[in-house]
Amino acid sequence: MLLEAGCANSSLLPYLNKELGFEVYGLDYSHAGCEGAKKVLEYYGANGTIILGDIFEPPSDMYGRFDVVISMGVIEHFSDTEKVCRALGKLVKPEGIIVTEVPNFSKGSICSGIQKIADRKVYDKHVPLSREDVLNAHERCGFQTVYCNYTIGMNFGVIHYKKSQEWIKKSLTRMSKLVMLMKKDKLRGTKMFSPYIYYVGEKVRNGF
Repeated sequence: MLLEAGCANSSLLPYLNKELGFEVYGLDYSHAGCEGAKKVLEYYGANGTIILGDIFEPPSDMYGRFDVVISMGVIEHFSDTEKVCRALGKLVKPEGIIVTEVPNFSKGSICSGIQKIADRKVYDKHVPLSREDVLNAHERCGFQTVYCNYTIGMNFGVIHYKKSQEWIKKSLTRMSKLVMLMKKDKLRGTKMFSPYIYYVGEKVRNGF
């Protein structure tokens, strides 16, 4: 059983169900987000269960239920990173897996600088987490790290742009693809260039 926390309009759930055979669930706090996720599942002909709820106060039968819990761009919206990691950890079975993705808006990253210019309001909604921040928050909650690093060499598609800046988005995305083709080995997985930080960990103790 796999849960995506913060599943609004998720295109990941149908893929994991149809292509990898997971029994999938989604949890989101908004009615609109849940309805969007249901429509995407239906569109792809996938099976899944979408649940309206708060990750800090989910339905009680969700605790310790899931083999895998995924969050894509969730934990960086909370000032207390450890608190939200702990909340997600309560949903994971003992020896289950957590997978966390956050945008790389850490100090010194190119994506961080561009986001500030493109739309400062969007940047301010994020806590700029480093690899070390993500790793430490999970390990303090009882996860044993399997993988934690800056991921992908360069991709400016992670940036949120205003509608009037679509041409900038297209230009930067094309440029990043070109640079990746030319210098992919030098740029792969670096704090400066990577658009994402990924964490994968195993729940090894009940620290939740």
